[in-house]
Amino acid sequence: MDKGKSKVHSLKWVIMVIVDIIVVIIGVAYGVFCLYEAKQLSTVSINSCKEAMDDGYRTEIKSQVESCITMLQGYYDKAQKGICTEEQAQSMAKEAIRSMRYREDGSGYLWIDATDYTLIMHPILPEQEGTNRKDMEDKKGVMITQETVKAGQDGGGFNSFWFTKSDGKTVAEKLAYSEEFKPWGWVVSTGNYVDDMQKAMVEEEEALDKTFNRMVVLMLIISVVILLLAGTAAAKFGKRIAKPIKKLESALGKIAAGDLRFDIDAKLLKRGDEIGSITRQMLDVKNSLQDMVGGIGILANQLQEDNQNFNESFSRAAESIENIGTAVEEIAEGATNQASDTEVVSNKVKDLEHVIDQEKDAVIKLEQAIKSMMDYSGGAVSNVEQLVQISDKTNHAVSFVNEQTQRTNQSVGDIQQAISVITGIAEQTSLLSLNASIEAARAGEQGKGFAVVAEEIRKLADESNESASEIEKSVQQLIANSESSVDKMQDVSQNVQEQMERLKETRDAFESLYQEIQTVEGVSEDLGVQTGRLDELKTVVADSVNSLASVIQQSAAGAQETSASMNILTENIEDNKSNLQELVDLNEDLAQKISRFSV
Repeated sequence: MDKGKSKVHSLKWVIMVIVDIIVVIIGVAYGVFCLYEAKQLSTVSINSCKEAMDDGYRTEIKSQVESCITMLQGYYDKAQKGICTEEQAQSMAKEAIRSMRYREDGSGYLWIDATDYTLIMHPILPEQEGTNRKDMEDKKGVMITQETVKAGQDGGGFNSFWFTKSDGKTVAEKLAYSEEFKPWGWVVSTGNYVDDMQKAMVEEEEALDKTFNRMVVLMLIISVVILLLAGTAAAKFGKRIAKPIKKLESALGKIAAGDLRFDIDAKLLKRGDEIGSITRQMLDVKNSLQDMVGGIGILANQLQEDNQNFNESFSRAAESIENIGTAVEEIAEGATNQASDTEVVSNKVKDLEHVIDQEKDAVIKLEQAIKSMMDYSGGAVSNVEQLVQISDKTNHAVSFVNEQTQRTNQSVGDIQQAISVITGIAEQTSLLSLNASIEAARAGEQGKGFAVVAEEIRKLADESNESASEIEKSVQQLIANSESSVDKMQDVSQNVQEQMERLKETRDAFESLYQEIQTVEGVSEDLGVQTGRLDELKTVVADSVNSLASVIQQSAAGAQETSASMNILTENIEDNKSNLQELVDLNEDLAQKISRFSV
């Protein structure tokens, strides 16, 4: 019982450990995959953000320069129309551009160089206006004014150089855009310091990293919660499976040990699943075994009583034969006493007839008892064989359930693939909305409405991605439960196999008992034959005694014939004693086998 209890206890823990391991493996794999994808998405987003911000800065300074060119064209047109002189138009244009600022902090400004490298206007360096800056060089050896004018004369372009910031101390790299206003030979320029752009990019990157870190913490918390829930569910499910199996194994152990004095749990009998069916079949086997063992026990006791009667009968027969021999000797020694001796012999022969008749009745009862034992044994073998077939059907049913569970796993895999497609579409939609937001930023005021729509699309994409993730979690839980069901079906199948082995051992035991009974039947038949011969010899003895009484003159010859018959009868009785001893030994062996069962 301790061994069986240990197995069932370990089965519950094996189910718990397997489920937890599966959940951990799937959770870790899925978490690593999600973290990797999130990190990749974060990296792509950062790169896209950097590109978008860089493009935004470039677009911003280019649009500012183009706006100034448009404004210069307006002043130029006024001069051409005679509204003002060209000098007045240029003066108004310079002052208008001098006062122009952009960006929220107003740090953005524009300056104008002539194509001969003379500084026309600079709001930060007004003292240098009118000077020629052709030879102005930065710390990297770049000719600042020459490169700026060159970029502007080529139809507008970007160039970079190192320049002192407005604080008069900090020297930083600056990205500038220049474009020439050809009627006046002015090159309008503006720019952004690279370190300012990088600072904004770093802030955006840090914000994305914080979002990623929050996602990692959230996923870890969710994984721990799922693991705890899976462990609790596995413990309950494992206990539910192991408990009835433990009871069935205990009952089978008692049957195998021959102990039929136990009751089966009524709750197991009422179950509608395979365990309930096995329990009901086990109850039928237990009842059949109790009836069979009880019947065999009664027959064994009756057979033992018959053996005792046989032994007593043979003892009396031996005594009678001994007396007959004595009488025959007396007849041979003295003819004068033959009459009285013949009367004694006649009485003894009657006693012998009575003993032989009792022996015949006992042999008939013995044959009937053996036939009943064979009927009981044959019925038991048939019942056990049917139970083996039923257990085999149960095993096939468990295998069918296992196959159906595997098919369910395949369907869940298809659902998971569909979710992956939905997640990919949501991510692509999010990227498209990001690109749309960037395009809307480039468009300025005209793109604000488009930016709102793009933001709504991005939110819908994020919600779709979150919904897909929730479905993915449910699918993963379904996979874990399904795989857990597969493992439990395999454990049930293994227990059914063990049950079949126990039943086969019981069947073999009954077949062995059946063979022993057949051996007893053979000995009984031999005993019947010997008893028949004894009955025939009884008639011979009776005839001899009658002849001795009627023909006194043949007493000597009759005595010799009677003596010979007595010798044969003695041999037959000895043979019967030997057969009877074999029957006693077989009966003891049968009683020993039956004693294994407790009803």
